[in-house]
Amino acid sequence: MRRVDIGIPCYKYGHYLEECVRSVLTQEGVDVRVLIVDDASPDNSELVGRRLASEDPRVEYRRHAVNQGPSASYNEPIDWADAEYFLVLSADDLLTPGALGRAVTLMEAHADVVMAYGRVIHLRGAEDRPPCPPPRTFETRVVSGSQFCEESCAKVANLVFTPTAVVRTSQQKAIGPYRKDLPHTGDMDMWFRCAARGSIGFIDADQAYYRVHGQNMSTVQYVGATDLNQQWVVFEELFRTQGHRLGNPELLDAHVRQDLAWRAFWMAGDHFERGERAACDECIALAVRLWPDVRRTGAWLRFVCKSAVGPHAWSRLRPAVDALRGRRVRETSPMG
Repeated sequence: MRRVDIGIPCYKYGHYLEECVRSVLTQEGVDVRVLIVDDASPDNSELVGRRLASEDPRVEYRRHAVNQGPSASYNEPIDWADAEYFLVLSADDLLTPGALGRAVTLMEAHADVVMAYGRVIHLRGAEDRPPCPPPRTFETRVVSGSQFCEESCAKVANLVFTPTAVVRTSQQKAIGPYRKDLPHTGDMDMWFRCAARGSIGFIDADQAYYRVHGQNMSTVQYVGATDLNQQWVVFEELFRTQGHRLGNPELLDAHVRQDLAWRAFWMAGDHFERGERAACDECIALAVRLWPDVRRTGAWLRFVCKSAVGPHAWSRLRPAVDALRGRRVRETSPMG
């Protein structure tokens, strides 16, 4: 059987940790090994981690004396891994039955595939995982690294959920660690770096349970202009290092800039409505930097007018403005 090493970063997820580890140890058709990296959790993570390691020789547990942040907890297992394949699985996520076997089968059949990923089932908070029996049949798809990057640019999105991303360990070590200067978007940066070295495989099946809750980095810490700016840093690096491999890189660059600019602009509007002026200004500055022509749009003019009256006055004027807009729409409608 092919071997797969699983790194499990854990910070304050002691209540999820055992279920996560069990979802790995029960994988069929592969030989697994687990490294739990406890980033100085103040909860019961140490108690759970040490017990799991004492119960199964396939499980190792390490604890940081002080919190080092997510990048260190992701990178430590990369140095530790020596199996053919490697996966980072956050302690609050879970693998579905047969996930590793499906990924390894695809990668064994395609020697050029550097990384394989699939779909996820979203869990809300402490919601129990619904049953997910292994599918009898499922489709797979292999694309060139450049095509994967082009599709990411077209959607201006991170296409891969980390708990599904199985990487060849030799390639992972050659690619290097997660970047500490990209705590918000280091995963997407990693996928682009994988794509620079070969093909990417997609498994059209549920490969993991991805938990969304109040402590997720994606739902709490990583929002606002900082997140959008780091998304742009990753795309900018992609165009700088791999632009020559992409079709119409100039067009893709313009598309990404405009899309992120609009996101920053609408986010600025949300901050304005809440009276968060500093955050609003930060988003506006990012929108203009990415796409200066945003200042030529009707939406920009309306924002300038709102800014002139201020958030408090605008909150009083808005009902009348919305009513006037509705009246104009009715008057110009062919059904009006």
